[in-house]
Amino acid sequence: MTYDAEQIRELLPRYLAGELNDTDRQQVEQALVVNQELSFELNELRDLKEYYRDLAQEIPPPADDLFSRIQKNVQAEKQWDDEVGVGAKIVAALRAFFGPPSLAWGIVAVQCLLIIALLVTPDREVYFQTLSDSHFVATEGIMINLVFTEEVSEVDMRFLLLQVRADIVAGPSAQGRYVISVPASQKLAETLSILRASPVIKFAEPAL
Repeated sequence: MTYDAEQIRELLPRYLAGELNDTDRQQVEQALVVNQELSFELNELRDLKEYYRDLAQEIPPPADDLFSRIQKNVQAEKQWDDEVGVGAKIVAALRAFFGPPSLAWGIVAVQCLLIIALLVTPDREVYFQTLSDSHFVATEGIMINLVFTEEVSEVDMRFLLLQVRADIVAGPSAQGRYVISVPASQKLAETLSILRASPVIKFAEPAL
């Protein structure tokens, strides 16, 4: 069979989450049979996800304001563009250094990224507005309204946002709605398809 290994590689997270249609699922499974490298990457992705879940259950609950601090630091004023650019370079360097990943190095990479997210960005006052406000912080990219299920865990939320390369820019509102931003170069229809297929999503629509 002929297949695009890079395309199959991009489908692995959705295959692992059981979100592919029958055609894509069969294509991935056929590629896994003949491509040991893809099969190895799938196993490592599965192990890494399980490790991340176990780690989240073992560590003490975070401070009450930790998640709000992360939200504020994810997408702030446009004057931080230079710092965001530095962060993107760090992430790209880590991806290059740790790839092709082994499980042990992959775990270290995840931990490094978490440390960068929590510690590198300076603690400063930000004007962060929720959906209850008339406006929210302007940001580049495609904006999507999102509502998670009530039982969603922080681990599942983070995993899904990483999968679609999304940042939270506003929310939650009193109704539990978030506004997320995905790269402008990303296909909106494909992103919405991934979000709507996720069992932790109740609602996903482009923000007007």
